[in-house]
Amino acid sequence: MSYDVFVFFSEHERTLLEASRLTESIIGIQIPTGDNPATYVLDVFLRLQHRYDGLVDREGLPFHDFCYQLEMTCASHGGHLIHQIGLYLATEYSRRLGERSMITLAGIELLGAVFEKGRIVVDHMSQHENAHHPRPWKYLP
Repeated sequence: MSYDVFVFFSEHERTLLEASRLTESIIGIQIPTGDNPATYVLDVFLRLQHRYDGLVDREGLPFHDFCYQLEMTCASHGGHLIHQIGLYLATEYSRRLGERSMITLAGIELLGAVFEKGRIVVDHMSQHENAHHPRPWKYLP
């Protein structure tokens, strides 16, 4: 079993290479180039890709506003930092691009937060402290 968190970013079209280079500059690790850039960070698998066209916007989850998604996956029993890594990445994408970004939890089921120009503008993270582990992960905004 695994657990997924997604970070959606880039309200303006960029190449996959540009999105990959931006991600590398944030995480400090080179991502292999190709059609499906992916790497590991602190026991969390990261896969960068164009936003999946089949996603359907829902209230509070404007998937189609973003060009890219960073899928973050960890084992059900591991990846204790997955939420913190996702929050950091969402903040940095938003700050560096001067745009919005969004983090979803439990795959795409739960809205975690929305950032605008590096600042959190919608914050539901504390409502989902038990989304991954049976004990709260101590979210402090």
